[in-house]
Amino acid sequence: MPVQFEPLSSMDAAILGIEDKTNLMLVSGVLTFARPVAVEDLKTVLTQRWLTQRRMRQRLIRPGMLLARAYWEDDPYFDLNAHVHRLALPEPGDQAALQSLASDLVSMPLDYSKPLWQVHVIENYGSGGAVMFRIHHAIADGVALAALLTSLTDVTAERSLVGVGETAVAPNGHKPEGVTEISKQLAIASNMGRRLARRLAITGLDVLSEPEKARELFDKGAAYTQSAIQLALKVAEPETIFGGPLGVSKRVAWSRPLPLGEVQLIRDRLGGTLNDVLVTALVGGLRRYMLARNLPVNGERFRAAIPVNLRPKKRAADLGNEFGVVFLSAPLGMADPQERLAEVSASMDRLKQSPDAVTAYRIISVLAFAPPAVQNALVKQLGTLATAVISNVPGPTEDRYLAGQKIDEVMFWAPQSGRVGLGITIYSFAGQVYVGVSVDPKLMDDPDDFILAFHAEYAAMVGIAKKLSQEDEC
Repeated sequence: MPVQFEPLSSMDAAILGIEDKTNLMLVSGVLTFARPVAVEDLKTVLTQRWLTQRRMRQRLIRPGMLLARAYWEDDPYFDLNAHVHRLALPEPGDQAALQSLASDLVSMPLDYSKPLWQVHVIENYGSGGAVMFRIHHAIADGVALAALLTSLTDVTAERSLVGVGETAVAPNGHKPEGVTEISKQLAIASNMGRRLARRLAITGLDVLSEPEKARELFDKGAAYTQSAIQLALKVAEPETIFGGPLGVSKRVAWSRPLPLGEVQLIRDRLGGTLNDVLVTALVGGLRRYMLARNLPVNGERFRAAIPVNLRPKKRAADLGNEFGVVFLSAPLGMADPQERLAEVSASMDRLKQSPDAVTAYRIISVLAFAPPAVQNALVKQLGTLATAVISNVPGPTEDRYLAGQKIDEVMFWAPQSGRVGLGITIYSFAGQVYVGVSVDPKLMDDPDDFILAFHAEYAAMVGIAKKLSQEDEC
C-alpha cells in the first residue's frame, strides 16, 4: 500500500515557515480535573475520536530540494504510545508547579519524524490531575483546534467514554513503497496547478455572467490595495513596547476564571463587545504592570496582532489555517478604563469594517508558488508590527467531560511569531472566561505579576459597572 501525501496549503506553509527556536508555532492547552484521568481511557478516546482524522496520523515532510514544497505524509510507523506521555508534578502539586511544567513543555519542540501533536497526562495536581495538549499550528488555527479538542469531549461522563467513529489504524503502520521525492513534488505541482486553473476559470465565469460582480471585484481590489499600503507603512513605523532579542524559553500563566455574566455586566454598562471589555482590561493590566516597574506609559501604545477567523461556518471543524490578522493600537497612557474602552471599541469597529484581515490572508496566500525565503521574509516582517498576539477563541457553553472525568478549568496559549514575545489567549468555557499568557522571560520576568495587574484592572471595571447599576436602581 503506497504512502499517501498532500501539499501544505499556502497558509499552513507560511505558519511552518515562521517557526524558529525562539518562537515555536505550537498551540498548547491545559485541562484540569477534580479526579485523575485514566491514561488507557484517554488512549481509547483518542483512537476513536482523533485518529479517524487522517491529519492526526500524518507526519510533515520538509524536503531539502530547492523550491520543494513541504507536504503531509501518512506516518508508516504511527504509534499512539509515542504521543501520549505520563508525568507527575513535584510537591506541592499546586498551580505554580503546573505552570512551571507547562512552561517547560511549551518551550520544547515537537518531533518532526512523527505527527505533530502530543498529549501529556499530568498526575499529582491537587486532588485530581491535568491533561496538556501540544499541537503544531500548521495542523490548524485556533478555532479549528478548539473544535478538534471539543470533539474529544462529551456532555456526560458516560458518553465521553464512547467513540464517535472507528479507525482501521494499526498500532504500527506499514512500510512505504518506494516513491521518489521528485515524483512527489511533480504530483504536488500538477495538483496545485489544476486547482489554481479551476479557481480562475470559475471566477472568470462568475464575472462574465454577472457584470455587476466585476465592479464589486474592482472596488474590493482598490480597498485591498489601500489596505496593503497601510500595512507596509506600519512596517516602516512599528509601535512596540517590548523589544530586543528573544530567548528559546517561554513562561506561561493563567487567570482565575471570570464569570461570563460579570463580563456581560461590564459590556452592558460601559459599552463595547465582550472582546472589547477583555482587551481593555488587558491593556490596563499592562499599564499597571509597567507603572509598577517604573516604565514610561505616556505616549506609549500597545499594538496587538489579533487573528480573525475567515472560515465559513459550514467548515468550522475543518483542519488547516484560514485566518487573517488585524492590528489594534491602544494608548497605554489612558488611565480611565471607560475612556480606554471607548477607544478600543472604536478602533475595533474600524478594523471590522476594513479589509485588513482578508488583505493579510491574501498577501500570504498568493505566495504559495514563491520561493520559501520570500514567503518567510514577508510573514516575519508582518510579525514585527505588534507588541503581542491576542487570540479570542470561544469554547463550549456547557460542562464537558473527557475520558470519563469532568473538566474543571481550561487554559490555552497561542504561539507568537517573528519578534513578538507576548501571547495572550482569551477562552470562554462553560460560563467562565479564562486568560492565558505566554511570554519570553527576557521581556517579562514574571507573567503572574501581569495576571495580577490584569485582575486589578478587571476588578476596577467591575466596580464601575456595579456602581452604574446601583445608580440606575435608585
